[in-house]
This record gives sequence, structure tokens and C-alpha cells, in this order.
Amino acid sequence: MTQFRKDVQTAFDSMSDIDQTALSANFTNTPQSFNEAMSFCMVTLGEIFQEEFNADWKRDAKQQYANIPLVAVAVLPYKHKFIAKKGNHRTGALVEQQIGCSRIAKYHHLMNRAAKDLMSILGSIILSGNPAIQLFINFQLSPINIHKRMEETRAMLRNHYLIQGDSLMKQWMETIERVGNVPPNTPGFGGAVTAPATIGCLDADGRIQQPLGSALPSSSPRNII
Repeated sequence: MTQFRKDVQTAFDSMSDIDQTALSANFTNTPQSFNEAMSFCMVTLGEIFQEEFNADWKRDAKQQYANIPLVAVAVLPYKHKFIAKKGNHRTGALVEQQIGCSRIAKYHHLMNRAAKDLMSILGSIILSGNPAIQLFINFQLSPINIHKRMEETRAMLRNHYLIQGDSLMKQWMETIERVGNVPPNTPGFGGAVTAPATIGCLDADGRIQQPLGSALPSSSPRNII
């Protein structure tokens, strides 16, 4: 995050006073404004970490999710359930409980943490001349509010891509939404028993069908702030 702060500060300092004022004016002390800015953070981080995510292939990773765009991983519920990996209870290593994918667990956690940090950086730099709104953002980032804000951001991103994403992104968003709404102990999601083929795009063996290949669509909501 130190490098993020330097990059944001450099970019902001290079802008004209008029552009700085206009950018700052996009932030208001409303949940909607916060959610839009957090969406920007999620999409930006998804693009930054996508290559690393693709290359970070672990033993417990699931082939069905090999080509999932990272922004879709971020759309899993903010409080998605994680459990200790088998044999690694002392290390604190986590695995995504529904589908048992360590790679998704790692990057879902990373995206949530990094998005909050980036949001805080944006607020401290862009709103340095507006302490009232900066205080509002910090309050939204507090434990009392962040869960609701992140779930609203998740819904905003999901709806955006379901409407404006390409066909593969829409499939991923539909798939990840179903996974996020499946109770964590459902057979076939991290368990040995197969699930009935009635949940969304599960096949007869209880596996999630994989959209073949995907990438972040050109319709990313990068212009929201």
C-alpha cells in the first residue's frame, strides 16, 4: 500500500487545481458515493492483481475457477465463510468453505483488505482539503459500517457486469452469485458427497460448470469517480 499511496499522490499532484477540485467534488458524504468509489477500488485492484492471480496456482485450487476474473472473486460476499485448511490449523491457512479453493480464499481476502486500504488512501489524499467528507469515509470504513458498505458495493458491481459485461463475465457473475448464496455445509461444496444438480449451473456430479476462458470486459466501471 505504500507504493499505492505514492502513485496516487503523484497522480493527484500532477493534476491542475481545477481537475483536483472536480475530482474531490465527486466524493460526497453519502453511502452511494462511498459505494461507487469502493467499486472503483475493486475494479482497479482486480486489474492490477489479475496476472499474479492467474499465475498463483496452488495444490488446493479448483480447475473450474482457473480463468475466473479477479473482480468476480471480489463479488463473493464480504463475510464469505472460510475454514482452516486440513492439516494447517496452526498456521491459520484458509480455504474457501463452499468450494474448497485456497486460491480464491487468498485473493478474496486480499481484495477486501486492499480495497479498504486503497479507499482510505484516496480519501486522505483527494479529500485533504475537505476534512468533513474525509471523516465520513473513515466512519464508513469502521467495523460498524464496512460490512454493509461492502455488500452494497458487491451488489453494485454484480449488477453492472450482469448488464454491461460480456457474455463470459455475465456467466461468471451468475456462477459466483450462486456460490455465495449456497449454505456453507451444502454437500458437494468442500465435501465428498455430491450435490443435487438443481443449484444454478451445477452439473450432475455436483461440480460448477466452468465458463471457458474469461477476462475483464472493456465495460469496467472505471469512470465512476
